[in-house]
Amino acid sequence: MADQILTQQYLNEIFEYRDGNLYWKKDYGRKCKSGTLAGTINLRGYIQIGYKRKNYMAHKLIFLMHHGYLPEIVDHIDNDRANNKIENLREATLLQNRWNSLKRSDNTSGIKGITWHKQVKKWYVRCHVDNKIYNLGCYEDMNEAKEILEKFRKEAHGEFANNG
Repeated sequence: MADQILTQQYLNEIFEYRDGNLYWKKDYGRKCKSGTLAGTINLRGYIQIGYKRKNYMAHKLIFLMHHGYLPEIVDHIDNDRANNKIENLREATLLQNRWNSLKRSDNTSGIKGITWHKQVKKWYVRCHVDNKIYNLGCYEDMNEAKEILEKFRKEAHGEFANNG
């Protein structure tokens, strides 16, 4: 593939897709034997496939194999970077991909977009849309804050809404 342009046809010549995984169709060196699973999980949790001295992300190869083109971003609907079933992959923009992200590891409220405001002793709600931050208010009740946020996010982010 290094010298070959990636195409749907070319990928189907070297890989077999089965249930979210790619398998080698032919022997390619001592590690890549016909019928064996292609790729390993990298440090970021994605399945990466080495071929002809270059690394490729399995989810991008699978999307290209099924759709015949490669979009700007291939989004994992369920946020599982190792789940490369074609029904879990969709075309996205960078913003849509961010909307579908999980809550950050330093989140203390347990809900993406909600933080505790120490001065007023209420839950502060905000949401990002198209590089703008929308402040949705402060609430004493966490459930009310969560409802407000989820409703706003569903309208603003559509199918990419992810409450983390």
